[in-house]
Amino acid sequence: MKPCIRGLLSRPNQLPVLQGVLLALLLASAHGAYADITQEQVEADCRNISNLAAQGDRFYRQSRYAKAREFYEQQVAWSQSCQLDESAMATAYNNVALTYAHEEAFLKAKA
Repeated sequence: MKPCIRGLLSRPNQLPVLQGVLLALLLASAHGAYADITQEQVEADCRNISNLAAQGDRFYRQSRYAKAREFYEQQVAWSQSCQLDESAMATAYNNVALTYAHEEAFLKAKA
């Protein structure tokens, strides 16, 4: 009989083992993902935030709100990572909210 996730989850004493294995895999993959990023690359990515916003703006003006949101969400993520000021962060979040509002997803826009 092959083990399956559902079988492991049905045994409460096995759950901590499964969680530990998943955490170890996550940490191992995260370490490898960040090992090759240099400080120069991070700085270049931080300088690219305005380009992400501009690309989002282009799609927004074309009423392609889902596509615009992809770029605006990247703008949010990099604005946080690069520790931009509150005004820049508010603008990034507002851009995402506006795309939801135009799609009449008002609860998502409010969140």
